[in-house]
Amino acid sequence: MKKRVINCFLIALAISLSACGGESKSNEEMNTDVGQEMKDEIIELEVETANMDSLKNEIDDASEEVDNILEEL
Repeated sequence: MKKRVINCFLIALAISLSACGGESKSNEEMNTDVGQEMKDEIIELEVETANMDSLKNEIDDASEEVDNILEEL
């Protein structure tokens, strides 16, 4: 997760630096670009979180099944 946050920061920095390097984008255009990149990263993080929650639920279910089997033994 920290890696994603750092990536968001680096993307924002790269866009800002490219604007200083000759590409003449307005602040509004840069904000739009950075905002969209951040939104995309947030969506990816939400998907990854949902996947992790799903895996956690599967692990919990499997653990419960193991406990039930051990009780039967």
